[in-house]
Amino acid sequence: MNNEVNRSLIHLENKVLSNDKTTKDILKEAGVSPTEILEITTLKSIILENTGNMTFKVRQLPAKLQASVINGFAFEDFDNDGEKEILAAGNFFPFRVSLGKMDAFNGALISFKDRKVKVERDNMGLYGDIRDLKILTDSDNLRILVVRNDDKASLYKHVN
Repeated sequence: MNNEVNRSLIHLENKVLSNDKTTKDILKEAGVSPTEILEITTLKSIILENTGNMTFKVRQLPAKLQASVINGFAFEDFDNDGEKEILAAGNFFPFRVSLGKMDAFNGALISFKDRKVKVERDNMGLYGDIRDLKILTDSDNLRILVVRNDDKASLYKHVN
């Protein structure tokens, strides 16, 4: 895989020949001096709750929603209870063959009640490399447009 990474980062090709170097070593050899170092503190999918006054609370999504990439969210009162739910879908296919594809997520309906994120329903049958979800309405009908990468879009009619 090291060679694959080098091929994708041309300026590092033939400079990183082993896996025993730190990021600092690699950047130094490539002649890059970072002006700012950022630290990643979480790699989990989250939603941000707007608590007002330009402040947000981080809410981690439940474990079953951490299996793949989530690219699309649609907000609507799907169950007619007066509160909006979140329809989420995703996956990511365009990795190189050696890395495989992220395809373990088939959509979920998420609610946010009593300051808790709850999966109301998962395995929604939303398959593929989904990049976005859009809510379309005409008269009293609600439809969900599912947009996929390098594939056909789908249009679903919402039925209560």
